[in-house]
Amino acid sequence: MGVFNKAAGALAPIVLGAIILKDSSALQARLATMEAAAKTAELELLASKVVMPYVSIAIALILLSIFLYINQAFLRSGQKVKTTRA
Repeated sequence: MGVFNKAAGALAPIVLGAIILKDSSALQARLATMEAAAKTAELELLASKVVMPYVSIAIALILLSIFLYINQAFLRSGQKVKTTRA
């Protein structure tokens, strides 16, 4: 499993960079002709694209931890899961 984790760690920046920085040459051309305020707004928009995937990951991890906490509490309560056989 460690190999897959390392591979994902190596590929994630490449994939995320490709998604976020597509058309980067057009962005550089637009930034060269913009005023300072417009340039700042454009760069903040680019930075906001980076934040959203991490927010999504954080929400997924929070939901997973809540699920595991509830599941663990259920298992510790001594209740058995009822199963039916067909």
